[in-house]
Amino acid sequence: MKVIIWDSAGARLSPLTDLRASFDVRTGALTTFERMRLEFERAGTGEITGLIVPPPIRAITAARHPDLAVNDVSRALGGEKLALVVDGSCPVAALPELRLGDIEPLGAIFDTGGSFVAGVMVDEVIDSLKVESWISETSEGGRRLSVPRLTRPWDVVRHRDECLARDLELLSDGSEPLGATAPPAGATIIESERLMLARDASIGSGVVLDATRGAIAIASGATIGHHAIIEGPVAIGRDSVITARAHVKANTVIGPVCKVGGEVGGTIFQGYANKSHEGHLGDSWVGEWVNLGANTNNSNLLNTYGEVKASAVPAVAEASCLG
Repeated sequence: MKVIIWDSAGARLSPLTDLRASFDVRTGALTTFERMRLEFERAGTGEITGLIVPPPIRAITAARHPDLAVNDVSRALGGEKLALVVDGSCPVAALPELRLGDIEPLGAIFDTGGSFVAGVMVDEVIDSLKVESWISETSEGGRRLSVPRLTRPWDVVRHRDECLARDLELLSDGSEPLGATAPPAGATIIESERLMLARDASIGSGVVLDATRGAIAIASGATIGHHAIIEGPVAIGRDSVITARAHVKANTVIGPVCKVGGEVGGTIFQGYANKSHEGHLGDSWVGEWVNLGANTNNSNLLNTYGEVKASAVPAVAEASCLG
């Protein structure tokens, strides 16, 4: 069946979604879109052919996904009348459970709070103006599942560990563990069977790769500088550089073409960003083209140990996205 991903998040996830759809946010080693695509390919239950996004980000989404129909339902359906529509703000989306046989014809799945997860829709309702009204009409009889969801920016950190664990499992299917090849000269490998290392990755002298607590994935073209310490679970994207003596702690994701040094833990780099100097960065999400200067530090606690408060996103923020 054709699968269409619908971006329902809008301004609720700003600024993460000012320049991208909610499904293009890196929520683990993969973006939500990449994870969904792998899940459907693995299950053999559907093919993603279309995307529905707010008009202000249609052009940039189409540039990221030139092979897919963006806000073009007829092209996405390719003559078929039914499609499975999945909410792109669900970073895991319970996709192993989203089999067509599990969803009644023209029925839907909702999370335990009543928010839409996925549904089989006819072509007349699959557009950005009619999906919400259809969801409202079917919410009473839909199935309920416990599904992670991005409702505010900090939910990326909330669901980070679950998403990363799932991604490392998915990536392991197509990767060769280091145990089957020669270890890098001068490096210390702990639990080598849980290390996924691209053959053209570069590992410096004195590097420690510790997969005791979780797998480590190092993608093609990545460079790990001398005496760096990597503690899994960690994913390092293609052509990224970990500088000498860096300490990358558990539950960290470094997207493609980044340069990272100092102490980093529990952080997701969307990609194309730099934090190459000393300093601590923890429990954060770093967007593209960000540069953090020397000795940049953050804390994941208020000095008072109190709760962090956030203001509500104004409704006009929806229109302030990239035009």
